[in-house]
Parts: sequence; C-alpha cells; structure tokens
Amino acid sequence: MSDRLPWAVVPLKSAQHANSRLSSVLTSTERQHLFEAMLLDVLSALGDTNQLGGILAVTDCPVARRHLRRVGARLLDDPDEAGLNAAVAQAAYVLEKQGVEGFLTIPGDTPAVTAVEIDRVASLINESRGLALVPARDGRGTNCLAMSLPSMVPPLFGPDSVEAHIAAARRQNIKVQLLSLPGFGFDVDTPDDLLRVNEFSQASKTNMYLDGIRLDGRRIGSETGIPSEIAVMR
Repeated sequence: MSDRLPWAVVPLKSAQHANSRLSSVLTSTERQHLFEAMLLDVLSALGDTNQLGGILAVTDCPVARRHLRRVGARLLDDPDEAGLNAAVAQAAYVLEKQGVEGFLTIPGDTPAVTAVEIDRVASLINESRGLALVPARDGRGTNCLAMSLPSMVPPLFGPDSVEAHIAAARRQNIKVQLLSLPGFGFDVDTPDDLLRVNEFSQASKTNMYLDGIRLDGRRIGSETGIPSEIAVMR
C-alpha cells in the first residue's frame, strides 16, 4: 500500500438492499447473487491495477466484506447506510487523515470496468491533481469521482450529478476533466442493462451468473420497447 498513489474507494450497500430496480425480473436471492458476481468482477479489475495505493471499502455487508478482505482492502463500517455521498465523504476524510493524496470511487455495479480504465483515472488524478469524472452512459450520472486531497469538492452523487460536480468545482476555480470510458461508464441498474452485460467480455463472473439463471422468457426489454423474445437473445 502507498499513500502517494490514489486509493480506490468502494462504497457498497448490503447485498439484501442492492439492485432493487431489477426486482421486476430477478428474485431477491437472484439480485443478491448478482451483487456478488458484479463485485467479484470489480475486484478482479482492481487486482490487476498498478496505479493504486490501496482499496478502502465502506460497507457493512458481510458478503462484500468477506471478498474485500481476500484482496487486502481496508474496511470502514457503514452501520446507518446513510447513502452514497455520506459513504464517500467518510472515506475521503479517513484517507485525508492518513495522508493519502487522492482517491477515485468505483461502484460495485460496474462489472465491465477494466484495470486499464482504473489506472487511467488514477494516473490522471495523480499527475494533474484537481477533479476528474467518468460519466455514466447517459452522460448525466457519475460513475467515478476522482480528486486529489485534501478534499475540495463534496461528493454530489444523484440525479444530474455530473453537472452538479462540475458546478461545485467551478465555484472553487477547480479544473474538471471528463473521461469517457466504456467499461467504467456501464453500470447495471435497470432490466435493460442485464441484456447488455454480454457486450463486455471482462464482466466474466456476471455473464456466467446471468447465463446460469437463464433470462429467456422473462419480460425484459419493456424499457426500450424491444419485444422480450428478441431482447433476451444473447
């Protein structure tokens, strides 16, 4: 571990409360298993990076904590599950007190993220300082918030968070850099997203799980208007 390199901050809900927007097509047990498969893909990418000083996870989920311990992550409790912004702010405070010079966030539902993408963000924030964002596919949500420490911009995840982060940075005359990264920008949030995971071979554990539960015949595709019998073709 190194305090001179940025750390990865991984905030995670409990498996029981994750992926609630997929409840129309997946059972509670299936959603929990999906949570675990996606986390394993994220941890696989983190394990192949070489530009990170360490991993700090904020979670009380026993499933997540078991896997995080195996990769040597540092764990912070999140007993109240006060939300993503509170979790990231807590992690930033702890890292700053430790003397870490920067961090970047990695959601647990981005199974297609790659080590190359993570290292690109880490290198950018390490070399240029300031603030960097990886937008979600819609261009409005934030899938990665990276900044140098001491903290300059509070985490503002939520609707239109890219604009919120940019506005907050501008108020403090902080330069913001946007990075379009296909794996990092893809998060599994809606039923339609389940149909796109197989576009990313690096999401191997997630694809294996989704193949195993056979989504064939389930009504998926309503959000895009694609008939379900076509939408489930892989």
